[in-house]
Amino acid sequence: MPETITRKEYEAVRENKERYPEWYVGLVGFCASYKSKFFGGYANGVHTKTGAIRNYTDESIRSLKRQREALSGIPFICCDYRDWLNVKNAVIYCDPPYRETTQYSTGFFDSDAFFNWCRTVAQNNVLIVSEYDAPEDFTSVDAFGIRATLGAGQAEKRAERIFTTGIGREILKGATP
Repeated sequence: MPETITRKEYEAVRENKERYPEWYVGLVGFCASYKSKFFGGYANGVHTKTGAIRNYTDESIRSLKRQREALSGIPFICCDYRDWLNVKNAVIYCDPPYRETTQYSTGFFDSDAFFNWCRTVAQNNVLIVSEYDAPEDFTSVDAFGIRATLGAGQAEKRAERIFTTGIGREILKGATP
């Protein structure tokens, strides 16, 4: 794993993904991008409001290296959530595009269809969803304040929440913030 990813390397991988191993495209696409949005703009040498320079790419890589041992052996799967309708006895963490925010580069995300899927899989699994808001039949089990950057010089404070429903609601009963 590299110590850093230069802008030149970021652009080369972004423009020629097929020439690189999938793990490396993922590393570059997420770790070297602003707010970890897949190839969402190079994020090293960013000038903050305080005048400091943040190397988000380097910070992300160092964080992965610190967590490498703890993550070893855990299967992580990145796919279309609709491919996982028949899963049983699993813990499923979902971090969909948040409703009424910037969408993924793949286009429109149907939040209503997603939450309908959640209801189905939550019958046989512990389902955890990260979102700002969820339908009434979902329970918020944790919340924390974040500063959401809306654009150059624009930000607002929001509460990011962790929701569950179905089996997860019973298991996490009493954990509501």
